[in-house]
Amino acid sequence: MEWQDKTEYYTIVTNEQLDTIVPDMVVEFMSYDKSKTHTLRSACFPFPQELEDGTFLISIQLSNTAHYSNKCVKSFISQSGFDLAVQFYGIENIFTSLEGLEFKETLT
Repeated sequence: MEWQDKTEYYTIVTNEQLDTIVPDMVVEFMSYDKSKTHTLRSACFPFPQELEDGTFLISIQLSNTAHYSNKCVKSFISQSGFDLAVQFYGIENIFTSLEGLEFKETLT
């Protein structure tokens, strides 16, 4: 898979991975507040969606620093953002199609 403009990319992570602290190089790249601790759960966009097997679907694009608290982004992921995400998730774990995913049903 190669980066393409105006494309949404996803990956699947575990609950434990969601609680990992985002590395300094990512905090720097995203221009996040360096005085705070950021976890993947707090930075991911949108909110993690639980799958039937207990893992979570997230976008590889992190929340924009200006919209961190409400988990928004300003545009599609850039080539450099994609390349950074590949370092963490592995290219084989990044995909664009949600076909075949089974989401855990939640009570509303």
